[in-house]
Amino acid sequence: MEAQFFSAPLWQIALSALIALASFAAIVFVLTKKSKLLSPIFIITVICLATVSMRNISIVSKAYLNMEKKQTISKIEPVYHLSKTGKNVIVFMQDRLFSPLIDEVFEEKPELVEHFDGFVFYPNTVSFGSLTMVGVPGIFGGYSFTPAEMNKRDSETLQKKHNESILSMPVTFMNQGWEATVSDMPYENFGKEPVTDMYKDYPEINRVLTTGVYSDYWYEQNGIEKTNYISESIKHNFIMFSIFKTFPPVLRRLVHHKRWWNANGRKDHFSQFIDNYSCLIYFPEMFDGSAEKSTFTMIDNLSTHEPSRLQYPDYIPVKDVTQTGPSKWAKNAQYNTQAGTLRCYAKFFDWLKENDLYDNTRIIIVSDHGTYIDTGKFEKSDKPPYPKESVTASLIVKDFNDRRPSPDGIHLTKDFSFMTNADTPAIATKDIFPNAKNPFTGLEYDIPNKDEFVKICHPNAESTRNRDHTKLIISNDDWYTVSGDITKNENWKQIFPFGE
Repeated sequence: MEAQFFSAPLWQIALSALIALASFAAIVFVLTKKSKLLSPIFIITVICLATVSMRNISIVSKAYLNMEKKQTISKIEPVYHLSKTGKNVIVFMQDRLFSPLIDEVFEEKPELVEHFDGFVFYPNTVSFGSLTMVGVPGIFGGYSFTPAEMNKRDSETLQKKHNESILSMPVTFMNQGWEATVSDMPYENFGKEPVTDMYKDYPEINRVLTTGVYSDYWYEQNGIEKTNYISESIKHNFIMFSIFKTFPPVLRRLVHHKRWWNANGRKDHFSQFIDNYSCLIYFPEMFDGSAEKSTFTMIDNLSTHEPSRLQYPDYIPVKDVTQTGPSKWAKNAQYNTQAGTLRCYAKFFDWLKENDLYDNTRIIIVSDHGTYIDTGKFEKSDKPPYPKESVTASLIVKDFNDRRPSPDGIHLTKDFSFMTNADTPAIATKDIFPNAKNPFTGLEYDIPNKDEFVKICHPNAESTRNRDHTKLIISNDDWYTVSGDITKNENWKQIFPFGE
C-alpha cells in the first residue's frame, strides 16, 4: 500500500520559511512595544490552548483504546482451515507482484516450475491504476468496483464502496454455505477505528490478522536482531507532527515535505518486508485441513511491495547480502523480493500436495498494480504519459484437479488472453456458482463486454481520512483504455469517460 501524504516543491517550502521568519520577527517587535496591552490576550490564548490540548488528549486516548493491539506468538498454530472433502478457493492478493519479471524468476531456477504444476500465467493482464487504492477494489469486487464505475455511484462514499468491494467475494461464498476467511485486507474501513465495524453485519466471516504477528518469531529463529522501525516512526512523527500543527493551516501544505515530515520517507524496507515474508514462509504451519465445509480464503500480502535485496541462491532475508545471482536483475530489489516470495509459494504448494489439499483447491495469485521498472517488453510511447509497466497486473491461476506440467520445463504455462485483475471474482466463482453476481451491485462477475469497463487511470494517492468523499479525484483527461496485446502502443487509446 502507498504512503499517504501531500508534499510541496522545495522552493515553496523555502518561501514559507521566509514568511514564517518575517511573521516571527513582526510578533517579537509588537511584543517589545505593546507588552502591557497584549498581556490579557496572552492569558486568553493560554486558556484556549490548554482547553484544546485537553480535548485532543481525550481524542487520542479514546482512539488508542479502540485500536487493535498487535499480537505476537511464541508457537505457530493453524489460523487458516481448508477442507479435504469439499472444495477450497484461495485468492492471494500479492501487492505489487510485477508481472514482467515473473518469467525471469523461473528462468533463473527452472526446477522452481515443478512446484507450480497446473498453474497458468496470464502475462497480458492490466490493472486499473498504479496504486493499491484504485487497483484493489476491482480485484475483490469485480467490474462493479473499477475506478470509473465507483465514480459513477457518486451518492455513496468511497469508504462504503471500498468496504463493499472487500466483502463481495466472502459474502458470495458465505451465502452459498462456504466458510469464508479474510486476512490482512488493505485499507479496511478506510482505517476508521474500530475497523471491524465493516464486518459487523457478517459475523460468519472469519477475519485473521497475520502481518507482523510472526516477525519476532522469525527473527528469533534466524538469529537476526530486529529493527524497531514502528516505534522509531512514532517518535519521529510525534515530534514532527507537533511542529507541523504550530503552523497556521494556510501554511501547512507548504511546510510539509515527505522527506523529513513523514516517517514513510524514512521507512525500513527490510523490517516491513519481514513483517510480510514471515507470514509466507510459515504458510505450511499456518494452514491445516480441518474444515468441515468448503472454504473460501482471501489473503493480502505486501512482501513484494517492500523491495529488499536477498541472499542468493535461495533468496532469503539476511542483514548483509554477500552473494547475488546470475540474472541481469540480480541487484534489483523488486526482482529479489519476487524470487523470495515465489519460493515461499512453492514450499506451500508442496505442503498442499503432501496433505491431499492441492487437487481440490483453486488458487489465484493476483496483484493490484505493477511498478516503475523499464523491462524493455513494452513499446516506448508518451501515451499514456507514464510507464505501462506501472499498470500491469500479475495473474497466475491453478484450477481444481489441474496438474498440467510446464510446456518447456522452464516457464509456467501461458495464456495470452487479454485480462484485467477485475476478472478475479469471475475466475474464483467459475463453474461453482452459475452466473454469480456481486451481492452489492447485482452485476455479474463474468461480464461479456469486458472492454467497455477497461478505463485505466493514474491519480495521486489520496488519504483514507477523506471518508466522506464520494469520488476518486481523477482528471477527465487522465483515462486510457487498452485491449489486445498490452505491449503494443497501437492498442492504447486515451478516452474521456465523463465527457470532453
